[in-house]
Amino acid sequence: LSGTLPTSIGKLAAVKLLAVSNNLLTGTIPTTITGLSTALQLYFDANHLSGSLDGVFDASTQVAMLDVFLNNNQLTGTLPDELFLLPKLNTIVAQGNCFTGTLSAAMCESPAMVSLILDGLHTSPACRRELLSATHSYTTGRDVHGTIPACLLSMPYLMSLHLAWNGLSGTLPDVR
Repeated sequence: LSGTLPTSIGKLAAVKLLAVSNNLLTGTIPTTITGLSTALQLYFDANHLSGSLDGVFDASTQVAMLDVFLNNNQLTGTLPDELFLLPKLNTIVAQGNCFTGTLSAAMCESPAMVSLILDGLHTSPACRRELLSATHSYTTGRDVHGTIPACLLSMPYLMSLHLAWNGLSGTLPDVR
């Protein structure tokens, strides 16, 4: 598949699973997917999707959402608080994009979170900076920075936490 995701995709009122992984999709994820009120799983991974996730997630309408796979795209901006406020969310996979900023304490508001895969949030080939053109050497940057939210290691159901290849600093917070 190629092209962009149509805004009308949010009209799939009965869809439980939307999987468009491993394609050549470009452009942004339409904010109309907030209309997918019965969707349990979204697989947008391994495409060329770009832009911010602002307005893409809404806890008041996406009440059934369990799993969100955004990895290996070119998504930018910060991970929005709204993503972590989805009431039944179990899994977020967002590695290999062009995200920037800090990790918000809002991620600790996910009461059912089991897997949080945030390795290399700024490592997509699209956001690499060339060091020496003659040698094709690149740097991936550490544009996700700051400390790990103290509450993160206190999430009751969290079984898998991946935070490698980011520019995080400080110490691991105490487990409470």
